[in-house]
Amino acid sequence: MEYGQKALSVNSNDTEFRLFLSRYASIYKDYSSVVLLLDVPEIKKQNDPDSFIKLAEAYEHLKNEQKAIEIYNNILVQFKGTSHAEKAQSYLDSLYKG
Repeated sequence: MEYGQKALSVNSNDTEFRLFLSRYASIYKDYSSVVLLLDVPEIKKQNDPDSFIKLAEAYEHLKNEQKAIEIYNNILVQFKGTSHAEKAQSYLDSLYKG
């Protein structure tokens, strides 16, 4: 959570800044920072499917499967018929098999 907290101390209200930083946090497997940066109403209002996928993946890595499942299910509803929904379904299938 170190990087996310430092970043938010600099600029906590800029959604584009949060999205940008979350990509790097995800690359560096700093999943606590991904959650800190993305699981806020301002980001959810952006309705960005890539952010939702990253957030669900972060919860999955943090062993919060219930939260990951909830987000993947929301992706299925909000982005029905898209590649994002297919990806979410694939992740859900692997969670249920796991």
